[in-house]
Amino acid sequence: MSAPRVSVVMTAYSHPEFIAEAVESILAQDEVGAELVLVDDGSSCDIPAVIAPYKDRIRYIRQNNTGLGPARDTGVEAARGQYVAFCDSDDVHLPYRLSVHANLLDSYPEAAQVFSDLQTYIDGEVLPTTTLRERSLGVDENDFETSIRAAFGAPTTGRARGLSMPEELADRDIYYGRVPALIAARHLAWGGASMFRRSMLLTLGGHDPLLRHWEDWSLVSRLSKRYPMIFWDAPVLLYRQHPGQNTKLAGSINARSYRDVVFRVWKNDASFAAEHPDLLRRMLKLAALRNASYLLEQREYAQARADILSYVRAAPLDRHGYTAMVRNIMHQVLLDRF
Repeated sequence: MSAPRVSVVMTAYSHPEFIAEAVESILAQDEVGAELVLVDDGSSCDIPAVIAPYKDRIRYIRQNNTGLGPARDTGVEAARGQYVAFCDSDDVHLPYRLSVHANLLDSYPEAAQVFSDLQTYIDGEVLPTTTLRERSLGVDENDFETSIRAAFGAPTTGRARGLSMPEELADRDIYYGRVPALIAARHLAWGGASMFRRSMLLTLGGHDPLLRHWEDWSLVSRLSKRYPMIFWDAPVLLYRQHPGQNTKLAGSINARSYRDVVFRVWKNDASFAAEHPDLLRRMLKLAALRNASYLLEQREYAQARADILSYVRAAPLDRHGYTAMVRNIMHQVLLDRF
């Protein structure tokens, strides 16, 4: 049997009520012959029963719980395709997603990744705005279009490049280039809405096993330092929002996760620091502020004091940041005691 062009890696840990719809949306893709590798990451629910109707069309792997990143890496190792798409098991993937992303990677052979937008999906309703425009995760304060064009330059379209895609999407913008500063400043290349060149993922070594949250930002950040990327400005999935999903973590966990990625990927990168010193300072300031808030919630006052002092040294005149920090201290240290 010949290897497929595309392998889909779907990980599952909880919320079995959404898995069948996600699987069906992959099996209904325009990309003929794509394989689906479902990694059961030590789930306590009966995932084999959920996927039983599709068992002849899925490669199923069960392992002890390791977290999202290592579970995806298990799927990448097992995959046979030239390209790998990460698909979350609670989302609905639009039928053209795999074929268009694969065509884009065919068209740009130096690119490691293509990423796209997501449409918000709540209680069966698709909202008109898109997720990447709704959320700005990072230090970039520019509007979405300004940031994209400043990083990539002028776009092209699928029609201009002669790419096969739905007619109604043929004039959507396609951007291509090396954009590590954009990825550092703004977490916008979500793993669940991306497709990767498998060989480059393997060369990189996969996800950071020490990270349990924001794994995709860490992975994409490391890829962006080595390879060009593609952004196709169209939604490729319906991003389901529901209680308990990973991207709706408690604020304190998100705070620590942001700090972990900044420190592990960007802080000690001498070439990035030399090329983008102001951006790195802003990232370190935000990481220190968020981590101090996390530590206050955990009652780790000595380490919180150290982070606050490092923040003060980095940003002696940041009144807005100090106001937020004082409010946090008042809440954590005083009000929570009563």
